[in-house]
Amino acid sequence: MKIIDLLKTIINAVGGTPKSEEKECRIHLTPKEMLEKITTLLSEDDFFRDFKFRKSDCCFISKNGGYRKEVHLDHYCKYDELVFYPIFDVKFDVLLNWFKKYNFKTIQDQKDNYSFGFSSSMLGKKSSYYYFGLDGKDFQSKFDSFKKELIECTKWVFTNYATLDLAYQHEIIPLLNGDKEMPDGGIEWAFEDLTLCRIVSPQNYDAFKKMVLERIEFLHGRNEPNLAHYYDKLDEIIAYMEGLSIEELENCKL
Repeated sequence: MKIIDLLKTIINAVGGTPKSEEKECRIHLTPKEMLEKITTLLSEDDFFRDFKFRKSDCCFISKNGGYRKEVHLDHYCKYDELVFYPIFDVKFDVLLNWFKKYNFKTIQDQKDNYSFGFSSSMLGKKSSYYYFGLDGKDFQSKFDSFKKELIECTKWVFTNYATLDLAYQHEIIPLLNGDKEMPDGGIEWAFEDLTLCRIVSPQNYDAFKKMVLERIEFLHGRNEPNLAHYYDKLDEIIAYMEGLSIEELENCKL
C-alpha cells in the first residue's frame, strides 16, 4: 500500500478532519482578504457613503474646494492579526499652499500633507490600535467596536475643525493662553499656525509670532533636522506670507 493511501485509511478510520478544524480553515483569511472585508463593510455603511474610498492608500476622503477631510486606515500585519492605526485629519489649502516656493518636498508629498491630524488615543480612546485576528474570531464584535470609534472620532474632528475659526479656537488660543505647548519637532506647523492666526485673528498675530519664533530658536538649538532646510531663509519666508493678501493666500495652488 502506498504511503498516501495508508494516511487516507488512517484519517478515515478516526473520522476524518475534525469539524472545528474544517471551520477554522474555511474562515481563516489572508491579510489582504481581511482588509478587503473590513473596508468593504465600512464603505457600505451609511456614515461613510459620502466619502470616496481611495484604495491606493486605504483612505476615506471628502473634498470641498480648498478643504479636505480624511480618515486614513493605516495598517500592518502582525503575526496572525491585521492591525489598524487610523488617523483622522483635515487640510486647509490656504494655510500652506503659499509655501510651495520654499518647500523642499515633492508636489505630491505636499498634496498629501494635512493641516491637523489625530490618532484615536489623542481623542480620548483607550488605544490607537485595533486588532483583527485572521482566523475571524470575534470578528463582528471587534468590527462593531472599531466602526463605532471610527465614527465617533471622525465626527469630532470634522465638527471641531470644520472652519478656520474653529481650528483657531482649538489650536492657537490654547497656545496663546499657555494651556498647550508648541510642537517638539518639525517646522511646517509654524508656517501653518502663523498663517491661521494672521487670517483669523490679526490682532493677536504679533504676540503669537513672537512665541513661534522663540520656539523655532529652541528647536534650532537642539539641531532639529527639518528646520535646517529653512532656518537661513526664515525671515524671508515669513515676510513673503505676510506680504500676501488673504485673497492671494486663498488663490495659491499646488
